[in-house]
This record gives sequence, C-alpha cells and structure tokens, in this order.
Amino acid sequence: MSEADAIRAGLYSSDGEQVRIPVIENVDFNEDIGTWTIRMRDAMSTSDTQDPIEVKVEDIEPLGEQE
Repeated sequence: MSEADAIRAGLYSSDGEQVRIPVIENVDFNEDIGTWTIRMRDAMSTSDTQDPIEVKVEDIEPLGEQE
C-alpha cells in the first residue's frame, strides 16, 4: 500500500474520525510487522498541549499485486 493509501485508511478509522481537521505530523512504515503508524492532530484544537493521535494501519498489497 502506498503512503497516501495508509493515510486515507487512518483518516477513515474510528480514531481518525475523531479529528475534525487533520494535520498529519508523521507517517512511518514498520517493514518488520507490515504496519503503518500515522500521527495526526486536530487543527481546530484550542489546546497547545494536545497529544497527537496515533493510528495504526495494517499494510495490504493492492489487489493487482497479490499472488
């Protein structure tokens, strides 16, 4: 899956839906376990100390690339 696909999946997850206007802070892929970690925060938050939300997305191959 591409980084854009992982971000999209993270935004549509239950954790990602808690964010009204997402600001993506970081996207990491852990190749050993096949998981993307997307760190985001809400641009509408009035708190300066808001902790970022971390969303884990399991990597899947696009249908055309599976054996």
